[in-house]
Amino acid sequence: MEEAISILDILAFLSPFLLAGLAGLGWLYKHEREKRTNIEKTLSEKKYAVYMKIMDLFFALISNAQNGNKDKPYDNTTIVEINKDILIYGSDEVIQIFYEWTQAARIKQNSLTYLAKIMIAIRKDMGFPKTKITEKDFLKHMIIDYKQAENDGIV
Repeated sequence: MEEAISILDILAFLSPFLLAGLAGLGWLYKHEREKRTNIEKTLSEKKYAVYMKIMDLFFALISNAQNGNKDKPYDNTTIVEINKDILIYGSDEVIQIFYEWTQAARIKQNSLTYLAKIMIAIRKDMGFPKTKITEKDFLKHMIIDYKQAENDGIV
């Protein structure tokens, strides 16, 4: 007499294969997630490095201006290097404002507002998307005598 194969028998037979398949999918998911995390970490480090170059440049500009030094604290190679890195690693907002700053600097337009805009965009991109810091707040922090700079029409 032939016994009918029950659903429980089929499930009992297939369960090791199902468990192995699920374990494989879990490992694959974990592996891909770690890979993505490593890539994001590397990109974040590169982004931080280029943003630090921008900050160093702007701090040098402000320092020169406050000391009455009219010399540029950078050469065109520095700007090209920053441009190259920012196009790869910078946020869209930072790229756009950096471009606007370089254009303003070429025509000798007051570029301090662009400095503040870039710093705020960098803050947003580096983990403070809801920052309440304004351009004026930033410039007050950076310029020793903000009231005098405001009276002189610098800001």
